[in-house]
Amino acid sequence: MQRSLCYLVLAFVLVMPIAAQTQPTPLFLQATVDNTMPFVGQTVRYTLRIYTLEVFDDLEYMPPTFDDFTALAPTVEPPSIQIVDNAAYQVYTQITTLYPRRSGDVVISPATVKVPSTPFRETYLAQSPPISLSVKPLPFNAPVSFRQAVGDFTIDSQLDKNTVQLGDVLTLTLTVAGEGNFPLILAPEISLDPQTWRVVARPPSYSSERVLFAWSLIPLVEGDTQISSIAFSFFQPFQERFVTLKTQSWLVSVRNSKPSVSAKHANIAMRTEQTSLPPFPNMLWLVPLLMLVINISWGKIKQAILVAGRPSPSVWCVKLSQIQTLEQLERLLKDYLQNQAKTSGMSERTYIMSLKETERARVMMLRRAVEEAKYAPVFAKQDLQRLIMRFEQLLRVQEHERS
Repeated sequence: MQRSLCYLVLAFVLVMPIAAQTQPTPLFLQATVDNTMPFVGQTVRYTLRIYTLEVFDDLEYMPPTFDDFTALAPTVEPPSIQIVDNAAYQVYTQITTLYPRRSGDVVISPATVKVPSTPFRETYLAQSPPISLSVKPLPFNAPVSFRQAVGDFTIDSQLDKNTVQLGDVLTLTLTVAGEGNFPLILAPEISLDPQTWRVVARPPSYSSERVLFAWSLIPLVEGDTQISSIAFSFFQPFQERFVTLKTQSWLVSVRNSKPSVSAKHANIAMRTEQTSLPPFPNMLWLVPLLMLVINISWGKIKQAILVAGRPSPSVWCVKLSQIQTLEQLERLLKDYLQNQAKTSGMSERTYIMSLKETERARVMMLRRAVEEAKYAPVFAKQDLQRLIMRFEQLLRVQEHERS
């Protein structure tokens, strides 16, 4: 009996430490990057995975700091189940796209998840390991047409027409596609004589696969003129070299829309001959008809007068192209709404409520997005560009309504 008891105690002593060692961890984090030796501006994808044995409703998440990077908003993947050490974990994954801002050794700080204590459990804290990167500088022999593009790209350009009237608007677009740091790419330079052309840059349109640059070109001089090709240079990190691509050049024919002096006189004479009026007494019958037309049209005329007093959407677009900060965008949106309300003879709130349902929704969503951006923990350049694009869409809707 005593020998059996000794065996039982010995088994308990030996088995308990093994059981304690194999007890699965209730929560842990894993962080990785796809490139630990990138160039400045090269795309780096930071992946964070949170492994939990149970669903916690009160997790407190503290993200890592990306002080030496430009960071986009993270994308969250659907939860999955993974088996780790014979335990089924629910895995939450988020991927953050980063672009290093400086060369040298940089560190991504740990991400932290905290499970607060309850009467049934103690506080539990889990951290991901810090990640060190060695960022390489770009070579010093960058061409003049280098606009911070790092990756592998193709370009495509279009000019909407080759013949234009003096003072009309041409639209020139350049699409950059491929793989790389699209949100950081700056617009290429267009070399045009300011005495011959007026150039207005439009806000770029960014996505994960391309960036679209556009310019409004207004000819100031009559005649045939050449628009030179656009050079676009980028750095290929895997080949470690700069590449320069060029668009085609364009020949544009600018015509003067004003008629000659002799043609003017001929047109005036023709109109005078065709519109000879009968004697005044014979026109008295037109008075009631004119009064009826004026009475019916007064509402529309009054509205047209109010609309004419507003700055055209193109004026606001020019102001929008000069925006550099969120504060400037917020002020411009406020000025725009106040101007629209004032020229409509309404308060700002009444003016917004008087809009069509779709246009009112655009205004309200844009105001809410600007307000939320003010308190966002991370607000990058591409976030400002997205808000500018939404504002521009609102202006284009107004321009369509006015036309």
